[in-house]
Amino acid sequence: KCVELNPDWWKGYVRLGQAVEMVDGAAAAFDVYMRGLRVSPGNPKLEGKLADVYRKSLGGKSELQSSPLTTGGCRVVLEHVHAMLQLLRCVAQRDWGGIA
Repeated sequence: KCVELNPDWWKGYVRLGQAVEMVDGAAAAFDVYMRGLRVSPGNPKLEGKLADVYRKSLGGKSELQSSPLTTGGCRVVLEHVHAMLQLLRCVAQRDWGGIA
C-alpha cells in the first residue's frame, strides 16, 4: 500500500520487497527491488536487497528439485535468468538507462 500512496519513497520498495519475498520467494522480490532502484538509483539498501535475492534465487535448488520442469519451463527459466543477469549488469554499472 505504501508504494501506491507514495511511489517515490524508496523505503516502501524495501518493505514491499521483503513482504513479496516471504510470500512468493526471492525471484518475485527481485522485480520489486529493481522498481525501487528506478526511483532511487544507487540506493545502497536497495542494491543490497537486490543482491541478496539474486543470490537466493540462484541457490534455490530445493525449489527446482521439488518442481519438475518441462522443456518449455526450462526455456522460460533461462529467459528469466538472462533478463535478471542483464538487470544485474545495469545495476553493477549503475546504467539506469539500460533498464527496460
